[in-house]
Amino acid sequence: MSRPTRALAALLCSAALMLAACEESPFTADESASAASPAAPTGTPPTAFPPTTYDIPFRTDAELDRAIGHVCRDAVERDRPLLLEFSAAWCSDCRKLNDMKANVDLAAELSEWPSLTVNVGRFDRHTELMASLEIESIAHWSIFTPSNCDAPVSSWPRSAARTLEVSSGAARNLTPRDLAEWLATFRDAGAV
Repeated sequence: MSRPTRALAALLCSAALMLAACEESPFTADESASAASPAAPTGTPPTAFPPTTYDIPFRTDAELDRAIGHVCRDAVERDRPLLLEFSAAWCSDCRKLNDMKANVDLAAELSEWPSLTVNVGRFDRHTELMASLEIESIAHWSIFTPSNCDAPVSSWPRSAARTLEVSSGAARNLTPRDLAEWLATFRDAGAV
């Protein structure tokens, strides 16, 4: 193979690899350039997590209301607060958080929680719920202590709310153990 042919083959291979690695983004090209996150801090190697499939279902508002009601009744019966997670497949923080949930410490803590993940799509699903809870970014966790499952979620006492930018923002150094410990502080203290 001649040198120009090898160079062209290498260029085509590189382009194919870049295309294969590309994922959908909620941003336009102009927005993604301005939304680029700062470089990760040096000195601490990133923790690797086995990739998981992002399989959070899209629900209609009616389906979500039924699912929230079910989780609420479980929380009330178990005398526990409940965890609502707001997420989307395109969100790198959401995918990393999803991968972190496979860690033994965080998985063990999450098993103690009545919880539900809300797939917000491209911020075009469950907009009224997100607006009523003043959720503007994802990945987001909110902890509630409901006593009346027929009341709107926005009327439930909220013990904590946290946006978890575990790959792109201030929370990038959080470990699964950190998240498990944070949740544990609310699990028993927030019981109804």
